[in-house]
Amino acid sequence: MMTVAGKQEVDLNAEKKRSQLLEVWRRLKKSKVAIVGLVILIFLIFIAVFADLLVDYNVAIKQDLVHKLQGPSAEHWLGTDSFGRDILARIIHGSRISLSIGFIAVIISLIVGGAIGSIAGYYGGKLDMIVMRFIDVLMSIPSMLMCICVVTVLGPGMSNLMVAVTISYVATFCVIVRSSILTIKNSDYIEAARATGVGTFRIILKHIIPNTMGPIMVQATLSIGSVILSAAGLSFVGLGVMPPTPEWGAILTEGKEFIRTAPHIVLFPGIAIMLAVMSLNFLGDGLRDALDPRLKQ
Repeated sequence: MMTVAGKQEVDLNAEKKRSQLLEVWRRLKKSKVAIVGLVILIFLIFIAVFADLLVDYNVAIKQDLVHKLQGPSAEHWLGTDSFGRDILARIIHGSRISLSIGFIAVIISLIVGGAIGSIAGYYGGKLDMIVMRFIDVLMSIPSMLMCICVVTVLGPGMSNLMVAVTISYVATFCVIVRSSILTIKNSDYIEAARATGVGTFRIILKHIIPNTMGPIMVQATLSIGSVILSAAGLSFVGLGVMPPTPEWGAILTEGKEFIRTAPHIVLFPGIAIMLAVMSLNFLGDGLRDALDPRLKQ
């Protein structure tokens, strides 16, 4: 059973974490741009989560050639595409795919890259040298080129697209986590944990990683926007999500032939991509300022 002192320590730690989160939120609220980004992002996530309730999926994929290439109207608020499909319905359901690719790819990249960076940074020596030389090779290849190569080998599709963008961002998180660990692994509280016999895994998990969450959260937020752009770009050139699946990049590529006669086909999905990336960039900048200890005053 947990002693009274142990319960008090747990309560103090929980209270400390709550106060830290409240302090970060207080500083984040000072940035109007960050709040705008957060509101837009919450709105897009709401649309993605409740897409099936907002509009039936069949509306997004059902062809109606009689009403193709129609402009915005009361019946079709954002018009129809070259197959007569409702563009608003396709954007709503496309938000689920595009945001899912962004969030899932970044989470997996963070876990894999963070684990590799933690081990390399904590142990150092030859292991660190070997890992970082491999990471240097990955980072020397442009992310879009890496994605194109992986998708070309694996073939187009949503799962292969997610694998491609995940691989291209693992190196980024590995470098960030490793550099953060190198700055704190010799701190007094880490040495004290070692002296008391705390295991290496527990030190990394409980003492080191929580103190590196600031730059990791900022990079993760910014990377989600970059992943959404990369996924849309690959779908635009035919290497990502394949039609008739309503993904924002796929919607753009289907409408590029009609950009002069029916510009609304590419205008509205382009705005959706812009809002998603812009909101994440705004929020990332705000988090960077809120998590920077030099800006507490």
